[in-house]
Amino acid sequence: MPQADAAWLVSQVARSQARLDASLAALTDGQVRAASALPGWTRGHVLAHIAGNARTAAEMFEGYARGEDIEQYAGSPTRREAEIEADGNRSAAELVELVRQTGARCLAAYRSMPDWEGTLRWQSGRRPVTRGPVSRWREIEIHRLDLDLGSTSSDWSLEFVEFHLARELPRLSERAPDIAVPELTAAQLLAWLVGRGGNGLPQLPPWG
Repeated sequence: MPQADAAWLVSQVARSQARLDASLAALTDGQVRAASALPGWTRGHVLAHIAGNARTAAEMFEGYARGEDIEQYAGSPTRREAEIEADGNRSAAELVELVRQTGARCLAAYRSMPDWEGTLRWQSGRRPVTRGPVSRWREIEIHRLDLDLGSTSSDWSLEFVEFHLARELPRLSERAPDIAVPELTAAQLLAWLVGRGGNGLPQLPPWG
C-alpha cells in the first residue's frame, strides 16, 4: 500500500481514538462495573480489551521499525485474556487513562513506520503491516458500540462505513450464502455484518 494511503488510514484511527477518548471523559466507576453489550463482559473488560489491542499493536509496530519481528501478544495464547481480566477491574479513571495512553502509543508507532511494505505476525497468521491500522480503526469503532454508552452505528463516520462495508459485504456470500441482504442503511448493514445488528434481522455466523 502506498505511504499516502497508509497515512490516510492512520489519520482515521487518530480521529476514532479522539472520539473514543472524549466519550469516556465522564465515565464513572459504576458505569465501568456495569455490563456491556458483549455477553459476560463488563464495560471495564471492553475498555481493557481496547487498551490491550493498542498495546500489542504498538509493540509489533515499534519492533518492525527496529527491524524486529514481534508476534501479536508476544505469541502468548493466554496474554490477551489475562490482561483483560487484570485491567478490567481498574477504576474508571485508571481505565480511561490506560485507553488514552495505549491509543497514543499505538498511533505514535504507526506514524514512525519506515515503510508499509512488510508483514507482521498476528495470532491468525502473517499479514501485511497495513492490516494494523485497518484492524485498529475497526476495533475502536465497533467496541464503542459494545460499551453501550449511547453510541450507535449512526455515529460511525461515512469514511468508516464505506471503507469497511466494501470489505465485509463481499464476504457475505461465503459466510451465509442462503441469506439475502436486508434493506437497511449502509451503517446498519455494516453493523449487522459485524454482529451488531438489531433484533429481527437474519442471524449470521459469528463474525471474525
